[in-house]
Amino acid sequence: MDCLKSRIIFLALLVLFSQGGKAATVSGKVTDENKEALPFAGVYLRGTTQGVTTNKEGNYSIELPVGEHDLVFQFIGYKTHTEKVKVEGADEKIILHVKMEPQPYEIGTVTINASGEDPACEVMRKAIRMRKYYLNQIESYSCDVYIKGLQRMKSYPKKFMGFDVNAEGDIDPKTGIFYLSESVSKFYFKQPDKVYEKMISSKVSGNSKAFSFNRTTDLLLNFYQNVVNVQVIAKRGFVSPIAEGAMFYYKYHLIGSFFENGKLVNKVEVIPKRTHDPVFRGTIYICETTWRIHSTDLYLVKDAGIEVVDTLRINQVHLPVISSTAPSRLTPNPSPSGEGETAFSEVWMLFSNKLTFSFSIFAFKGNGWYLSIHSKYNMKPDLSVKNPIPFAPVEQATTATLLPKELKQKKKEEKKINKGFSSGEMMKVEEDANKKDSLYWVEARPVPLTQEEFVDYKKKDSAQVIHESKPFLDSVDKKTNRFEPMDFLFGYEQVNRYKKRNISFSPLIQSVQFNTVQGLVLGSELEIQRKYERKKRFYKTMAVSYGFSGKRINASAKFLYEFNPKKFSHTAVEGGRQTIQFSERKPISPLVNTLYTLLDESNYMKLYQKDLLKLSYNSELVNGIYLKSFLEYSDRSPLMNTSDFVLFPVAENHKVYSSNDPLSPIQDSATSFTRNQAIELRINLRLRYKQKYIARPDEKWVYGSAYPTLHLEYRKGINSLLSSDVNYDLVKVGITDRMNFKLLGKATYLVSAGKFLNSGKMELMDHYHFSGNKTIFSNFDFSDFQMLDYYTYSTRDKFIEAHYEHDFSGFILNKLPLLRKLKVNELAGVHYLCTEKIQNYTEVFFGMEKLNLARIDFVMAFSENQKVTIGVKLGLKIDR
Repeated sequence: MDCLKSRIIFLALLVLFSQGGKAATVSGKVTDENKEALPFAGVYLRGTTQGVTTNKEGNYSIELPVGEHDLVFQFIGYKTHTEKVKVEGADEKIILHVKMEPQPYEIGTVTINASGEDPACEVMRKAIRMRKYYLNQIESYSCDVYIKGLQRMKSYPKKFMGFDVNAEGDIDPKTGIFYLSESVSKFYFKQPDKVYEKMISSKVSGNSKAFSFNRTTDLLLNFYQNVVNVQVIAKRGFVSPIAEGAMFYYKYHLIGSFFENGKLVNKVEVIPKRTHDPVFRGTIYICETTWRIHSTDLYLVKDAGIEVVDTLRINQVHLPVISSTAPSRLTPNPSPSGEGETAFSEVWMLFSNKLTFSFSIFAFKGNGWYLSIHSKYNMKPDLSVKNPIPFAPVEQATTATLLPKELKQKKKEEKKINKGFSSGEMMKVEEDANKKDSLYWVEARPVPLTQEEFVDYKKKDSAQVIHESKPFLDSVDKKTNRFEPMDFLFGYEQVNRYKKRNISFSPLIQSVQFNTVQGLVLGSELEIQRKYERKKRFYKTMAVSYGFSGKRINASAKFLYEFNPKKFSHTAVEGGRQTIQFSERKPISPLVNTLYTLLDESNYMKLYQKDLLKLSYNSELVNGIYLKSFLEYSDRSPLMNTSDFVLFPVAENHKVYSSNDPLSPIQDSATSFTRNQAIELRINLRLRYKQKYIARPDEKWVYGSAYPTLHLEYRKGINSLLSSDVNYDLVKVGITDRMNFKLLGKATYLVSAGKFLNSGKMELMDHYHFSGNKTIFSNFDFSDFQMLDYYTYSTRDKFIEAHYEHDFSGFILNKLPLLRKLKVNELAGVHYLCTEKIQNYTEVFFGMEKLNLARIDFVMAFSENQKVTIGVKLGLKIDR
């Protein structure tokens, strides 16, 4: 009897637990009063962030366990709608359509007071006072995040800069969709700004081997911060509507108020006081009494200083949530306001976050959106944070007592996450993230696919097999590899997509030059690139050139193998004959030198011949410590001018070319040095403390560090070995960093110092050179001097150099009515140099740039015992 009873109990428990793992499905459509679909409306269980959103067509689907539930439907501008749902069976499928009503606002109280101030100002003052409290209320938290992103082209050219824009069919010809992706991640946050994310699953339309670019941090815009940084589209941040100094930037208008779940919510319009300030527009919803953010419908426009996109709209919904380790029922606490209200042990967190944008750049126009759904919060409150408004209810999260086994598991997980925080790893994409099947995604996605999205997945995923086949790839190659006359000027590339091989030829504009040493130079560079699995690559580069006046052929080859992309590891062998500049920094480009030589008869480029064999190895040793090294043997020969060709020989300002001796431009009867051999060993170490990075299955993305970067360098000229004639030792140390001044823009600095410990045997090319410039053109490399002579101050002793550049990102020029129409960024900075040859040489500059590409600088240079010189520099930042 007891045995039978035990079996019955066992079977009952088995049935119970088997049903506990299942859930009923509730689905339907959410519409407005006119039966129009409400896209991205929130659907969630009351008191939790367990929920979903409707798709663009208004459809939703949510799984619920057996029992009675309050299902809440929420959409900005509409009354919150609650439906009681009773689930009787685990496999039950319930159809529930919901029609939502517009939110009526109580506007009777929206009157200007005696002082002429809109009532919204007082609401926002209290929200501003509570800002810091809500910013720091939670010490740490974790949550699940689902992200979906879609981008589409509305119009685009068939060809751009000679390339077929849609050669591989990535852009759907009907819908314009070129990117559709979903991901599911576990996200962790710890005050003040530590984040860690683990991408569990990833799906990219049309490419089952790819991993999504979705990242929670990129979408996480926190309006409780004074300045909201929006990645990619702006160099500086934007003032939050509830920032400490928001009243200086915004006007506020109370549109109205409404009750939701017994709580009064204020709808406030935020209006810029000045059109071109870095601020938001739109509406923000603030809860009465607690003065926290309920939701947002804010947007940015071009006038606010955004780049790349034309508009960006941010729709956020915050919900009261309970930690997954908290009790299942809210516990009422007495209200400190003394007004009979009740404060519950709840915290409001972000539930849904949608960023919508449109863009128009060159001939490309399009739009897109990213949606993130946050659920299953696990929070740790910071009880030391004080509530600044005594009459506002203090809402504190409580934590349930965990069983010993649960507590052990929790501590183990926290230890693992803290290790991630300390290691610098910001995000990890799991190896099998892109291997989830369709059944997984049906259960995992909280937003049903629209018909358009379903078709895009089906169409592109089906076409993937075809697109990876040899006949299709060969047909694409045949189209894109067609040679056209303009390829002579801009270069030509032949691609074999099936074999993953690229062959490219250098453009004519780089292959033809004139200098006084070689005369007219014709050359070409051929590069063959082969791609392998796991992002490994092999490069073969061959270059040949001929100088008609010098009657010399140069030929060289380089073989480079990238064998570990996660550590940026590669090794290379290089050899041949080259005609190169004395400074390895190549201070003047062949094109600029050609223009100045032929048009101004100023032959700034100084050259010598080098026969070399070079072995190099680069790799990251551990996170943040990167090694660059090479060992080189070279046979170096002097060269002299062989051409005196001038383009305008009868011009009044006709000049005589300077010699090829960098330090003796007048004498042209002797070589600048005698032929010699050299063996050089060079080791560079870059140390970046707590370097932040994203670990993907096949590569590593570096995001810098909160600390400055230290550079160490050692150069050794090895004497006697293989008849080497050089003998020197150089040590150099440098420190660099990028600083974010928020509304004031960003700045970069570099300070370095070095000394030759031994300079026994050296030639000019072994000296330490500084990147000077005597022309009007510049590529504005950060460490370049703009008015310094190329070789006059090169040193074989000790030196100190410093560079500082501040990009104000429109902070100044946006306040000037005429200049702000140009939509340019202003920059300012200083360059400094001190050697045994020149003391306290300083350059001060102010510049303007457009689209982070075209730039003009006004430069003033001065030093001890030298007069002030002024110059203008212009150019494109193409090599930066």
